[in-house]
Amino acid sequence: MATKLAHEIAELASEARRRHMNQNMVRELTIIMGYAHMAEVHPLETFYSAALRKHLRALTDLACVHGHEDLCEHAQRIVHIVTGNGDLR
Repeated sequence: MATKLAHEIAELASEARRRHMNQNMVRELTIIMGYAHMAEVHPLETFYSAALRKHLRALTDLACVHGHEDLCEHAQRIVHIVTGNGDLR
């Protein structure tokens, strides 16, 4: 994963390591990393990008609800990239 998407997700994971996250947030982040990889390896398979969006939104919701504003904002930026409103490369 050498694209902007990969870079943003790696930064999100790095930020998350410095925070106390509950298990649901850790789970969502792990799933996001897997789907991001699959979405980049198989760009024509829409299942992966749809699943990535779903789990990014779930992580965004969890981060916002649990008071992790910086993680919430970062996840929202990634959703913006994945939904086609940002540049993936």
